[in-house]
Amino acid sequence: PLPAEEEKQLKETLQEILGKGKTVRLEQK
Repeated sequence: PLPAEEEKQLKETLQEILGKGKTVRLEQK
């Protein structure tokens, strides 16, 4: 499990890479 801040940064990075529409699916896993 990652610290909350690291997880938040990873999600923000993924949003930039994948586009903000696709990251919604990551949270639903």
